[in-house]
Amino acid sequence: MPSFSEFLAWPDREEVVIAEFNPAVRLAAWTKTSGKTYVYEIALPRLVGTAQVAGGVYRPCTAVRENGTALTAAASVAAVDATASTWFWDEANGTLYVHSSTGDSPDDFTVYSALVRFYVATTGIVLDATDADADTGIYYQPWLQDQLPTIRDQMEDALSGRKVTPTGNVSLTNGHGFWHTVIAPDGIYAWKNKRVMFYLGGRYRGQSLLRSQYATRVTMLVEDVSANEEQAVFTLKPLTKQLDIELPVTPYFESAYPNLGDGVRGTKKWIGYGRATIRPDLTDTSSHGIYTVADAAYQTLFAVHNVWAAAKSTGARTLLTLTTHYTVDLTACTVTVVDATYAHADYVLEVDVTGKPDGSGGSLATFGAIVRDILQTFLGATSADLDTASFTAADEANPDALSVWVKSPRQLRSMMGGTEPGLPSLERSVMGRLGQTRAGLWRVDIWEPGYDVSTAVSLRKEDFATFSPEPKFETVFSTSRVFYAYDPATQEWAVEEATDVEVQYLDDAYERLDLYTYLTDASAAQRLAQRYQFISGAVSVEIAFAERGAKLAEQVAGDRVLVTYSPAPAAAGAYENRVFELIDLTSGVGSPMRIAGRLGDLRGIGARVGLWKDSAAPAWSAATSLERAQPGFWSDSGGLVDSADAATRDKSVWW
Repeated sequence: MPSFSEFLAWPDREEVVIAEFNPAVRLAAWTKTSGKTYVYEIALPRLVGTAQVAGGVYRPCTAVRENGTALTAAASVAAVDATASTWFWDEANGTLYVHSSTGDSPDDFTVYSALVRFYVATTGIVLDATDADADTGIYYQPWLQDQLPTIRDQMEDALSGRKVTPTGNVSLTNGHGFWHTVIAPDGIYAWKNKRVMFYLGGRYRGQSLLRSQYATRVTMLVEDVSANEEQAVFTLKPLTKQLDIELPVTPYFESAYPNLGDGVRGTKKWIGYGRATIRPDLTDTSSHGIYTVADAAYQTLFAVHNVWAAAKSTGARTLLTLTTHYTVDLTACTVTVVDATYAHADYVLEVDVTGKPDGSGGSLATFGAIVRDILQTFLGATSADLDTASFTAADEANPDALSVWVKSPRQLRSMMGGTEPGLPSLERSVMGRLGQTRAGLWRVDIWEPGYDVSTAVSLRKEDFATFSPEPKFETVFSTSRVFYAYDPATQEWAVEEATDVEVQYLDDAYERLDLYTYLTDASAAQRLAQRYQFISGAVSVEIAFAERGAKLAEQVAGDRVLVTYSPAPAAAGAYENRVFELIDLTSGVGSPMRIAGRLGDLRGIGARVGLWKDSAAPAWSAATSLERAQPGFWSDSGGLVDSADAATRDKSVWW
């Protein structure tokens, strides 16, 4: 049976790019289904019957949304009747059945919509949705032109997160006029921010890849669309553009809070994860004071641990007693002063609070858990939009507690991976990275210097069309400072730092690397400072390259590559299975496949950090270069792996 890897390796392959567009159709004028208690139905034919395309264009229903919430697919009309928030599409008869969340007619909601799918390709082709089942064959219209997006998958630096930035437009032939109707602004389809998936496959040696063997190249969003008599042009944007929203969300105004305290109007409600001490907003002055701690539209509170009253005249703080001096509503996210002694006229409150609960008896306080909740709460991502295993794995790799309390408006993209002075980011707090799979799933991981030999791609000199190593001296720092445990009440940071005096003396480098984080613990901050210093104190090498073939076609930024190349800027004069990281990868969707980018040597430490397994590791003197990079070797107190060989100093270190 053919495989995608064999297909890519064959020089005379015939590449076929297929694309699947997923616009929404607004649905109205539903009819109650006869004989069912809660089911409503509407016609949703499987084909778009048009005069331009004989027989129509296949367009199945793939999802149904009630307002912005996705319903669950069911297997029959009876199953829909039995369970709220479900749908069933009878493809043969072109009828959609729905049981709304309330049991009422879908017409009673703001918007009911169905996502449908259009299939196009660079050449007309039939692919079976289920392998070897001709009854599931789908015809991909030969409308996709050669103008295809370019994918740039990169890490802005080795530690600031993976950025997937596919760019460009896609053009479809329109001599038949089909797209005039389908993209019409006054038509039934909504294209804005809807997904387009591109896949690569084709034929080689007389064999054709099955649909399941087509590789996902990229998933993008529709930004705009236009059409003339020759073509329809879809302007596309990366999925990560969704991170351009601003948090927090909700401002205070008198329409909702007629008795606002001074200076509160127009500011945003807190959003909070983890534990922090904050000054909540005075939102009701009609009595002794009601204070809003967080935005109840998006969260509840796990706990309010302590409340202090700070005298406006002196700043003196008094620890208050629950019930005697104040009450708490964790659902409404409020603290109410009930003792006139501490009325708002003379005091401000400071609250020691833990933010959003995790639904399992704890709170959301780790990188993976917080990022996942932000994506689901503020971007509307569902579990189906997430690589859920990656979020769990990230928290296992780095369980450090974070405190993410946000009141001043800030772009979500900046919160995730920003490097602005004085502003913390989630990624830098744990050496984490937020990205997306080629299939468009959100995923996270924790950066580590090692690699998995079973997944690392090996490249030799003959695999490169160009290969240009460039040492990076300008990124060397002698001190790394980690700012943590920010106190919103006093606007002060705690700080831990790590210094490498050898870098100072040897490289004449006295610059400092300052990193602002959401960490709360001094030991975690010190460990992070040491790791950043270990990395930032090393001279790294980056390699600009172009590949002859397509071995990296399925790789993403952050993946590891083993390079064997001679000559090369190494003490031995060559690279032999030297581990590199893909820090920039640029390629087309396909037709033809061209791959270029940059490799980084894991900030100069890739060959120095072992995996620390067991005593089965071979002796250093007998180990191959690959074994020296892979198993890990303990060093003595002087940093020597082999106490008789000075060249082994710092060859292997603890991460």
